[in-house]
Amino acid sequence: MLKIDKSVQELAKDCILNTLENCENFENKDKLLKAYKSTIKGLGSMIIQNGLYGTVIFYRSKMNPKSEKKDKEKNKKADEKKYIEYILDDLCAFFEEFYDFENIEKDNYNNFLEFLEKGNLKEFQDRILSFVGWYRRYADIFIEKDKD
Repeated sequence: MLKIDKSVQELAKDCILNTLENCENFENKDKLLKAYKSTIKGLGSMIIQNGLYGTVIFYRSKMNPKSEKKDKEKNKKADEKKYIEYILDDLCAFFEEFYDFENIEKDNYNNFLEFLEKGNLKEFQDRILSFVGWYRRYADIFIEKDKD
């Protein structure tokens, strides 16, 4: 069920540029982008070590910590974890672009996990690693280095 409408490189670039645009209105934009870029840099290694499915589950669990108690704290932590949502959305965008997948549950990514379970996980993992390589390159190009 492979379909191709744009190149992997173009998609990776679009994902990075979309995240940059989405982060414009955050007051902690620099911190968010630093975490986003840092996570992208380790994404390929994490997929190789833990598999694509395990990586998605790990990031999903980081996105929704259960220990938060106060609403104000919860909203602040949610903003701090927004970069994880952007990464998961970008992984979903890859499968939406190149496979017959539609992410209808953006809050919890359950349908993404179900899609991965039903498909050829080895093929998915090999293909996503080519995307992650370009994703990392474009993160390095478009996200500024620390000025500290």
